[in-house]
Amino acid sequence: MCEIFGVCLKDQAEINRYLKLFYRHANEHPNGWGLAVMNGSEVNIEKEPENALKSDYLHYRLQESLVVKSAFAHIRYATVGHVEYSNCHPFSEKDAWGNTWTLVHNGTVFDYPDLDRYFYVQRGSADSERILLGMVDRINHLGETMGREPKPEERFASLDQWIGDLAEGNKINLMFSDGTYYYAHCNYPHTLHCLRRREGLYFSTLPLTKEPWEEVPFTRLLVYREGNKVYEGKSHGHVYQDTEENTRYLFLPYAEL
Repeated sequence: MCEIFGVCLKDQAEINRYLKLFYRHANEHPNGWGLAVMNGSEVNIEKEPENALKSDYLHYRLQESLVVKSAFAHIRYATVGHVEYSNCHPFSEKDAWGNTWTLVHNGTVFDYPDLDRYFYVQRGSADSERILLGMVDRINHLGETMGREPKPEERFASLDQWIGDLAEGNKINLMFSDGTYYYAHCNYPHTLHCLRRREGLYFSTLPLTKEPWEEVPFTRLLVYREGNKVYEGKSHGHVYQDTEENTRYLFLPYAEL
């Protein structure tokens, strides 16, 4: 299982302390690390296919003050599959209107045939990248149908339905951004937590400090902007449960975490 971290803030803040605590978990998730800082349509992504605790680059990067309003981080545990740059999170993709969508994912897509077409166009081989490609295609198709760029509430409703369908039988803990709004979804209990501070919201797979972290409401899409929730979808009810069949799947050569 991978781990994900993110911030959605109303005021810029230095996040080095939380990032260092998050990346301390890398010995249990040694197959890659990543960091994305979002600033509107501009996204800066840094990542490597190696243990975050052994990365000289990340060590020196975190010695510099990292002041942000919106960011994601990821550490990867790959049961099987290639350990390479193209499979490291975060992933990003532009939609038809130039918005940059950025995503981190903790989980596995066991069965969702609509994503299979992206095997042939994705840069790497991770199922998480296919989720992002499918998501952006859905938004593009929605806009084509309307003849204009979808309004935020129209995007929310469309993605709420799509992620609910995707979550059935699959482990879909993810956070993503369209450059303006910050989205979160979790359907596996006790695996996504949130901390509210004066400057905004911090998210992490596991609590990182003794502060009052709370579990994120799960089986629904949550949307935030500048540290405030602006949309909450209805529960789709698809709680992920580990099964013997899914455990066997993870050892197939094409499975990716």
